[in-house]
Amino acid sequence: MNAKKRLSVVGFLCIGIVLFIAIVWGDQATDHRIQETNYEEMANSEPTNIDSKQMQVRITPNKQFKLDIEKVEPHVKFMFAESVNLEYLESTQNKLLNSTYDVWEDGSKVEENTEGFGSGVKNVSNGQFSVTLKSVPNSEHEAELVRAVHSSSGYGAPTTVIQLEIPESENERASTASVLEEAVTVPLGQYEPVAGYYVYFGDTNSSGISVMVADSMEEQAADADWAIVFKVGLFDDETIK
Repeated sequence: MNAKKRLSVVGFLCIGIVLFIAIVWGDQATDHRIQETNYEEMANSEPTNIDSKQMQVRITPNKQFKLDIEKVEPHVKFMFAESVNLEYLESTQNKLLNSTYDVWEDGSKVEENTEGFGSGVKNVSNGQFSVTLKSVPNSEHEAELVRAVHSSSGYGAPTTVIQLEIPESENERASTASVLEEAVTVPLGQYEPVAGYYVYFGDTNSSGISVMVADSMEEQAADADWAIVFKVGLFDDETIK
């Protein structure tokens, strides 16, 4: 009698184990079929279009430049010298880093340098942009402009002479400069102001010169009597503007 009970129990356990294995195997097969279906849907789906705006350049302050420029300042009298660091967050294949500037007078933008200066940055991950203005000997209305784009592969730094149409004034004159102070990420195809040079004239009826410290370079330029603001941006080679 006991032998029959043991056989019944063993038989019941065997049947239970077989059922458990069948259930687990069925669930795995179902999951496998679901995964296969998902992979098939992914393979047949349309490719995602990547917006070129996702390609970006990160611009950060270049504090080392100020230290370096102080060493040569006694030998080279700059009116203005500033620099920023560049970090390219995406591929730079067929890309140009372009630099341009705006001239302001009496609170309004009077000139936009649309030609700019472009430098190829193919396969470059980081670099620097620097800009200097230096007086031209025997000329009060001209300045030597140098815009340089540095990278691990070298640099481009054309020199041009630009007209400084700074208004004449018998009053006291002062100048100041500003440069990017906080990191900013700029989309492809967009300019970002990175440095500015501002000229202020004193008031005939008061002593001293009042200089406002604005939140942005363009606001500072609008407050000055005369200003030039330099901008940089990353562009597709064929759409540079």
